[in-house]
Amino acid sequence: MSVFDLKKWHEVPIGGVVEEPGNSREYKTGLWTAYAAIWNAETCTDCLQCWLVCPDESIVIKDGHMAGVDTDFCKACGLCVKQCPTEPKSLRLGEK
Repeated sequence: MSVFDLKKWHEVPIGGVVEEPGNSREYKTGLWTAYAAIWNAETCTDCLQCWLVCPDESIVIKDGHMAGVDTDFCKACGLCVKQCPTEPKSLRLGEK
């Protein structure tokens, strides 16, 4: 899917009604930013607090453990960095 396949502004219902739920994985919302959360596996304790606060499902979990950050969806909002309890932080904002 490309940006040319998306609905035009005049085709979107007033009020932003979602007529096709469950399609968020089709839209790579992190592509517009050069920054993303960068994960440090050495300091990560797998508390998954970052996963709980991430609004974009950018935190990758495999077998119950943190496995990285999906930069296709990370918008670099910094919520995961702020929530991370480790010192030094296991997540930081940086260039992709």
